[in-house]
Amino acid sequence: MAQYVPTLDRVSLPKRLFIISALTFPGRILEEDSRIAQAHVPNQYFMDHGFRRYTSVNRGTRAPNGQFLSCYGSHGDAVGTSFTTPRKCDDDLFRNFFLKRLEGSLTSKIYLQCWKWYHKIFNRELGPEPQGLGGRPLEVVVTAVEYTIFVSCLAGPIALLSSLDAIRDRIIAASFSSLAFPYIAVFLSKEASKTFMLVAAYWAVLAVFIATSGSGSKSC
Repeated sequence: MAQYVPTLDRVSLPKRLFIISALTFPGRILEEDSRIAQAHVPNQYFMDHGFRRYTSVNRGTRAPNGQFLSCYGSHGDAVGTSFTTPRKCDDDLFRNFFLKRLEGSLTSKIYLQCWKWYHKIFNRELGPEPQGLGGRPLEVVVTAVEYTIFVSCLAGPIALLSSLDAIRDRIIAASFSSLAFPYIAVFLSKEASKTFMLVAAYWAVLAVFIATSGSGSKSC
């Protein structure tokens, strides 16, 4: 005698959802465990100049999450592996270098000077000096610098190849340019990499146009 086995089609919706949740529960546990294992540790620079700088590490003082501030360590201490970030850290080499090394000089030599000239031209009181660039303005400046760098790196090889007459010299220059080209894309941020590909395609079209127009003018 055949045994009756109910299918999901014959089960009510609440029971069906419960069965699906029970069957997928072990897989979700493994997935979340993998995410926790691959979680990023907070950046040392942010921990020292961000969290530890603006919170006083006194015994008995608690953080907003209820933890003692002393458990986060003091300035210069290594970040423990028990701390994780809610999102992936920004690990773009060029952007981190700009934010950590050049932000101070950019603020003091360019941003503050422009800020003073602006108030002087419009006869406004200076007031307290701004702390510096931050947020969206800083992102715009960093992105503009990135665009300027990779446009220059694309225009440089084309100008070099057009100035060389011998085929041997052009092959050598093109070989070194091809070796240096991938490093530019690696150092750029993810946001700038997409625009980098578009600009590279645009320069490829311009190179073909310049080559065809140059050969046409020589033949005339």
